[in-house]
Amino acid sequence: DCLLSRGLGDVYKRQVIDDVAYICCGDNNGTLVDDLWKFDGSDWKQLRDIANNDSDEDYDDDYAITRAGTVSFVIDGRGYIATGTRSGVTSDYWVYDPEEDLWYGDSDDDYTPMTNVHNVSSGGSSRSYAVSFSTGKRGFVLSGSSGTSYFDDVYELLPYEQEDVD
Repeated sequence: DCLLSRGLGDVYKRQVIDDVAYICCGDNNGTLVDDLWKFDGSDWKQLRDIANNDSDEDYDDDYAITRAGTVSFVIDGRGYIATGTRSGVTSDYWVYDPEEDLWYGDSDDDYTPMTNVHNVSSGGSSRSYAVSFSTGKRGFVLSGSSGTSYFDDVYELLPYEQEDVD
């Protein structure tokens, strides 16, 4: 399971949660797309935008979701988008709750950063065009690039563990 990002030169990704496919993110002729769609097998429906485009709504005030070259996976019925490129490469992640049609960012206090599977506690390195997969309880981000640097590391997201802050 993974989230579908789209755009010219950007590979589509798909996320299937309870037999519904979701599509978002990517690049369209140099512009990051900010709409979110779902497909239930017969009908397409546009959901809430993933950028702060509506001045009348508060739900999107802190959204920094739009990006290209992202990875995605599903953990316990929620969609995760991680890494990618906005105005530069990023290492953050966002969690989509399909029941609420809302996203929650890793800057929220309840989320732990991605950690290196080799016990390096620095958090996930900023990157784009990585590879991801999920076991259903844990998400993994592998490889990717930043500029002319290419990575061969693996980061893990354990969404139910809190980061120890000294």
